[in-house]
Amino acid sequence: MFFSQSTSESWGQNSHDNIVNGQNQLMASIQLRALIDSILNDISRDMREQADMVETEFGRRISEMSDAMQKMIHNMREVIYQQNKKRSINMNNIPI
Repeated sequence: MFFSQSTSESWGQNSHDNIVNGQNQLMASIQLRALIDSILNDISRDMREQADMVETEFGRRISEMSDAMQKMIHNMREVIYQQNKKRSINMNNIPI
């Protein structure tokens, strides 16, 4: 085994290398956090836009269904009225 003797210069260089390595890791961590934050903001914005579009289209579809239902109710009443009117006419034609 080979053991090198520690000197103040080797300790100083080792400490400097550790500090530089730590600073590099800290910067990489800060950049990664910024990237993740940006991605999460983009996702959040995209999801909000999608939810808004779904809500708008859902509301439009509900309005269409309500209009269709009102038209069907109107048509049903008209058919019932016409049938009652025919029955009334037919009843008047029955000899007593």
